[in-house]
Amino acid sequence: MAIGTVNDKFTEQGEPKKYIGNTIVCFFEEEESIFQEALQTQNKLKQSLMSDYLVFLPTDSFHMTVISLAREIDRGTEYWSEYSDENLAFTDLDQKLAEIVAEIPFPEDIEMAIDHVSFTKINLVPANEESKRKLLSYRDTIAERTGIRHLGHDDYHFHISLTYLLHEIPEEMKENADQILAQITQELKQNIKTFTVSDAKFVIFNDMMDYTVDLTKRVE
Repeated sequence: MAIGTVNDKFTEQGEPKKYIGNTIVCFFEEEESIFQEALQTQNKLKQSLMSDYLVFLPTDSFHMTVISLAREIDRGTEYWSEYSDENLAFTDLDQKLAEIVAEIPFPEDIEMAIDHVSFTKINLVPANEESKRKLLSYRDTIAERTGIRHLGHDDYHFHISLTYLLHEIPEEMKENADQILAQITQELKQNIKTFTVSDAKFVIFNDMMDYTVDLTKRVE
């Protein structure tokens, strides 16, 4: 079993566990090319030999994570907001962080490009130095204002999650799986040269299947 997936986010049967937190993401409209390509990529994974080892995320949750914020599992650790009491209820923390994020404008016209497809996600990179500079500057500002800076902040890997790894892919399947992923990556890069993200939202989640801007849907 994969540490960090089935153990704390999903049961052995692939049912989502309670996993509380908030984050900033860029959603995609269904008519956008990147959404359609993400959908096709997920369908290819469903049809592959890897499908029995994966949990597939709902398409309405497709997004690019900009920066992770607070999680219940971080309470009492160095990754909790340094400006918030470690006993603060998540409903109150959601509101506090949402207000901070609303004061920080997301940079316009961020261009992203496909890096590669893995078992679980479409890995992305900024398409040019200006987009990289603007994204990293925004992340630094958010981290400073919220008091939340996660491990790997300075070398964060942008991505669109499509699945979670429920069980480790057997060693004897990995070579074939890598070939499939390489082919999917090649096709995706041919279809999507770059795409633009111009908006980001503060969202909450109670598990890994649903991200929402509606703070009233918080489950403590």
